[in-house]
Amino acid sequence: MTKTPLKMFTAALFALMATTNLALLPQPTEKPRIFQTDRKIVVDGKLDDWTGIQEWPVNKAIDGTKIEPSADLSVMARFAFDAGYFYAAVEVKDDILNFPEQGGLFGDMLFLVFVEPSTQTETANFMTFGFTLRKNEPVKVLVNRGGEPFPQGFTKDIQLMIVPGTDKKSFVSEVAVPWTYIPFFRPFLQPEWGINLEYTDADAGKRKSVQLVADPNSERDVPKRSRGMVFEFVPRLPEAPEFQSLLNASHFYLESERKIRLAVQSPSAQKGWQLTTVLSSVQGTQISKQDLAFDKGMNVMDFPIEIEIPATGHYDISLGIIDDKGVLKFTEDKQFFLVEKTELDARAAKLNEIKKGEAFQKDEVFRESLPTLEIRLKWIQEFVADAPPFVPLDRLEQWNEEMNGLFRSVEDGKPALFPNGQVVQLAYRAGGDGPLKPYSVFIPEWYDPKTPLPLLVTLSGGPDGEQALGGLAAAYYGPVGKKRAGDLILLAPEPENPSGWYDGEASQEIMDCINHLKKLYKVNEKSIVLDGSGRGAYGALRLAFLNPDIFRGIMSRMGIFTPPADAGIENLLDLAARARSQNILIVQGQLDQPGVQGQISSMGEAGRPEDARDFAAKLKELGMNVRLIEAKAGGDRSGRGRPEAGPGGRGGFGASNSWADIAGWLKDLLGDSAVFTKPPKRQPDKEREKK
Repeated sequence: MTKTPLKMFTAALFALMATTNLALLPQPTEKPRIFQTDRKIVVDGKLDDWTGIQEWPVNKAIDGTKIEPSADLSVMARFAFDAGYFYAAVEVKDDILNFPEQGGLFGDMLFLVFVEPSTQTETANFMTFGFTLRKNEPVKVLVNRGGEPFPQGFTKDIQLMIVPGTDKKSFVSEVAVPWTYIPFFRPFLQPEWGINLEYTDADAGKRKSVQLVADPNSERDVPKRSRGMVFEFVPRLPEAPEFQSLLNASHFYLESERKIRLAVQSPSAQKGWQLTTVLSSVQGTQISKQDLAFDKGMNVMDFPIEIEIPATGHYDISLGIIDDKGVLKFTEDKQFFLVEKTELDARAAKLNEIKKGEAFQKDEVFRESLPTLEIRLKWIQEFVADAPPFVPLDRLEQWNEEMNGLFRSVEDGKPALFPNGQVVQLAYRAGGDGPLKPYSVFIPEWYDPKTPLPLLVTLSGGPDGEQALGGLAAAYYGPVGKKRAGDLILLAPEPENPSGWYDGEASQEIMDCINHLKKLYKVNEKSIVLDGSGRGAYGALRLAFLNPDIFRGIMSRMGIFTPPADAGIENLLDLAARARSQNILIVQGQLDQPGVQGQISSMGEAGRPEDARDFAAKLKELGMNVRLIEAKAGGDRSGRGRPEAGPGGRGGFGASNSWADIAGWLKDLLGDSAVFTKPPKRQPDKEREKK
């Protein structure tokens, strides 16, 4: 039947409306792509191998706003990959290049971040590499791994070339990162992954950052999460078979599945090949061989890992692929940690037996040392049960090694204590039989149980207690500590809620740590000094003002003196007015340094900035014995921090420019209680003359 003109018009109208509605619907956006290169990229800073590869503008500020390219700053990046490497080429136009000649400083810097894609926008599974020039030599460093700053990690095989332009207002950077350095990602096996790139421009004491993807986490001292642009990695068909492999996790319970996933990208089908694995541990070595065949294109295969003699500990596995002519075509080494539940259960049962023994009943040191052993059992169990599949194994291996050593001591009837001279984590039970609580401590190597030592308690405003104490111990007992005030025991509490430094929530935990330590070691209770940095400085001042009879002095480093306006907690000056006179040292960044914002802690009355000088003056009016040190400026280790600095760069404890003043204050404060159980080495004549 033929259509009437009206029907034809109506049909055409509906068709037009349907077409229009489809056009208005949100269309799926195609993920950006990174292509496998069809030619080898030579890392030489010349960009000859990057022709035709897409450019990506790096122009997002940390807050998400777009920064238009200009003569002041313009950054373009290109990415590629092959079976062995991830490649990045970055062209930077910068009106002032800042690559310091001094060995201890960083200036302009590139950061390359590999980020696991997440439905939550950001994730805790990431790795950040940093690249710069120092003394005209390329510097490559692993900056952050899953929230751990500057972890142990190899960078030797990363290829890096940074070539400044002849105009000294631009440079080209090329980098090739081996996939073996990124334990959780292989593009043949996981075709999508997140990438971010950040350039920090350090000019005249100020820093400006541009990013591929805006990531507010990067403003923090030690980012615990990160975000990146999710790319699709597109492989090509190679001229010869290419391989990538990945474990399904880095840690396992014995009963869990363990397997190697192997990807083979091949231009043709092959058979008669062989997969060989060599598994090594303290139990010995076992070798297994399996036939290997694959088709043309991408092949993904799983191979289970069987263990003949399983036991808790570290395992190395070497993977080799041999072709039908007996030629080795691919090899890769991997590591994982295996936990045998029955072993942990047996350890827990043994510990319960020990608690029924005579040493536990009569020896306080022995009894109070056992939580240090118990908490390691707990940490290992929680790690294997809750940690993501791919995380660094350093802590797990450390806890297992420490647990074994502590058990040997306990079974010999000795306390579960570590050798002196190292930063270690001890533990106590809150309330006597409550939950286990850790804290970090450093006992001098030459500690004598007959000689009570002064105690320095530090409250960190940023990194965890163990890390903060490591820097403190290195400063006090390291090379810059030649002029130290005496031998000190160092302690860093590790409260569950670090923000409790402000409101006093952590106060009880701090006091519990001190009281527990006094049960294990001889502490001079009249010479306890409280130290804090950042918000930890506020917590130190607050706790000391509320307990004036316990603490002999207070150190505030890069401190915050006024809490957030909505915190609803006490004003430090009100607390100070109710306390008796205190000895206080305030170490702050230079307040009047040209081009650098002062260390302003808050906005005072009538909107006027309050700084360390104002605060120190008000404390003196209350009768406090206050000393203020204005530390020279310096950068933090990564170059990402603020330009103003206290001792140690980013509020750290031991920069040489302030250490002599800090040690002098401690020496005056401790007086007769300052002891040297092992005198420091005699200083060279030239150093004595400098004094």
